[in-house]
Amino acid sequence: METMEVIGIDVSKLTLDCCIHSCGMQEKFKNDFEGIDQLSAWSIKNSGLAKENVLFVFEHTGLYSYRLTKRLNEKGYRIHVASGLEIKRSMGITRGKDDKADAKRIALYGYRKREEVKPHLEPKKALSKLKRLMSLRKKLVVQHASYIGALKEQEEVLEDEEFIFQTQHEILKILAQKIKAIEKEMDRIIREDAELQEMQKLLISIKGIGKVTSCF
Repeated sequence: METMEVIGIDVSKLTLDCCIHSCGMQEKFKNDFEGIDQLSAWSIKNSGLAKENVLFVFEHTGLYSYRLTKRLNEKGYRIHVASGLEIKRSMGITRGKDDKADAKRIALYGYRKREEVKPHLEPKKALSKLKRLMSLRKKLVVQHASYIGALKEQEEVLEDEEFIFQTQHEILKILAQKIKAIEKEMDRIIREDAELQEMQKLLISIKGIGKVTSCF
């Protein structure tokens, strides 16, 4: 079995706490591209192994882990991005928040799973854009429904509040327009990608699945 080193990384908005599993060495870096380059160089130097034998393991934290995933993939490093729930289950009961301790636990989790984990593959750009648009659409739909509910209650109870009512009706109109614009952009992205277009055709052929639902 080839020698493999595991680097556990606890990701936060501003920093990346790292731990080399075999020796327990730890260091903190800034969560920016320069910091990530320093992190990878430090990891390779102190592990004493080639990059092909080093596995970086960290939790998927949305925007906070986006730069880390992107940079390490660009540099050709082996990475495994795990769900927060999976890592937490492996840690057992923990109290409080300690970035150094979490980095150590993530390194241990990665070491235990090193023979099972599959390397992370970056999704194609069109799919990533589609996911972000879908997330934005979902937020606007929730806001739209919230305004409708609140406005309905106000109109049933309040009197002589035409300005308040009109303002909210205008907001509802803008939200509806933006939701339609997002759906139009999603349609454009799918039309320009043959693979996504074929996937959507297969999905909407299933009863009960429409264009929007097929994007989830």
